[in-house]
Amino acid sequence: MFRAQECRPTLIAKFECCPQDQVALLDDLVLATLHVTYVPTSGSGGRPFTFNTAGLTVELWVWRDRWVNLEGFVCGGGWAFVDYPDMQVSPGRDNGFASLRPGETWSEVLQLPLLTDMESKDGGEARAGEGIWCLFKGLRLDWWVWGSREDHLETTVTIPATGSWTVREPGEQPNVFIPAAAPVDLEII
Repeated sequence: MFRAQECRPTLIAKFECCPQDQVALLDDLVLATLHVTYVPTSGSGGRPFTFNTAGLTVELWVWRDRWVNLEGFVCGGGWAFVDYPDMQVSPGRDNGFASLRPGETWSEVLQLPLLTDMESKDGGEARAGEGIWCLFKGLRLDWWVWGSREDHLETTVTIPATGSWTVREPGEQPNVFIPAAAPVDLEII
């Protein structure tokens, strides 16, 4: 059941990359700082809120007659099937959760490996002169609740044993979206 005017936090994202404008092919690393700011609105009533930070990340893309996401090549990941029970964690105690008050900003520095050896179907090795986009595409928070982390020391949520950190029971809060941020252009030198 939806109320006519559901209360929810309003968030904006921006990020910056270091180095700026150019990245050396041999450095193999781009540092991106993602900033998420809680915009004060009349609907929030000045209340703090706590949220799951899983999924808040920035991606690197390289131009190869189309934009190719570098993440899949870097992580070497795949599906993990485990027979462990789901985990119970406290949003008030676990570092995978953060809390903001209106006007505050949560920031995280992400180390993004610059892939230099790509599969041939995606253009092969990275080369000097190629353009890279550093991009935050936006997302829907999978879990949030009104109140600070201190207010939720006794709250528990279920996280899958696979380690994805996506909260299994999202609750009954309205959806909160963090819109995409403007991309940052980098050139490989």
